[in-house]
Amino acid sequence: PLTTGLGEVYQFTVEGEGYTPMDLRTILDWEIAYRLRSVPGVVEVNTWGGKAQQYHVVINPPSLIAYRLSLASVFEALEKNNANVGSGYMERNQEQYIIRGEALVSSLQDIENIVVGHNREGVPIFVKNLGMVEKGSMLRIGAATEDGRHETVIGLVQMLAGANAREVVERVKAELCGLSTIGPNSSIACCAP
Repeated sequence: PLTTGLGEVYQFTVEGEGYTPMDLRTILDWEIAYRLRSVPGVVEVNTWGGKAQQYHVVINPPSLIAYRLSLASVFEALEKNNANVGSGYMERNQEQYIIRGEALVSSLQDIENIVVGHNREGVPIFVKNLGMVEKGSMLRIGAATEDGRHETVIGLVQMLAGANAREVVERVKAELCGLSTIGPNSSIACCAP
């Protein structure tokens, strides 16, 4: 990112009763970080702690054999059904609107219902017919703790090189205070004054 070693300007934790570290990491990665990246002067928001959520497709090899499908066909179906596609723009009232198709899966059921192939009668064969889909996490390469007692999830805001740090931090704090949509029991706790 377009920042310097001195660009790390604000650090905060994400806390919420009843949420796992994976839940908090997901909230930070997909909701809070996106909002903060829209703040003028913010170039990046890094995440530490928690587990990064991932969907795991566990294939049953005998099912592949029974349906006469390959593992490559499963990979291909998963990739095709989870792709973003740009398709140009349209003009209306002297404004340009970008058109794109987003096919991102958002649930276990979305993945289970992806068609991998068809049997001889033309009946679709779904991922759920070939194995199971479960929520898991990426391989961990680190963790963050609070006072050495329990795991926490930390966000680190990086400032655009050349921006005014005081102004960026004030805008970040204002944005964090405005976050009320992340859950009924969640709160953003600031680690920096």
